[in-house]
Amino acid sequence: MTENEFIHIVPQLRQIALQISQGYGVGCDEAEDIAQDAMLKLWAIKDDIHDWLGFRGSFYDAYDAGARKMFWRQMD
Repeated sequence: MTENEFIHIVPQLRQIALQISQGYGVGCDEAEDIAQDAMLKLWAIKDDIHDWLGFRGSFYDAYDAGARKMFWRQMD
């Protein structure tokens, strides 16, 4: 997929992410956070960006409290 093709479908992908997250009963702000996170990951996958462990399209910010909480929840 070219960058222009990706940019062209971004609004549709974002709308789908918003609809899915709102379907789980989250509020508008939370749905927007989920959609933004999904779009960031899709962009990283499209650009073939890897984190320091070599995982494609994943990010971890150790200074973000939410990221730390999610990390430890996933580790359990």
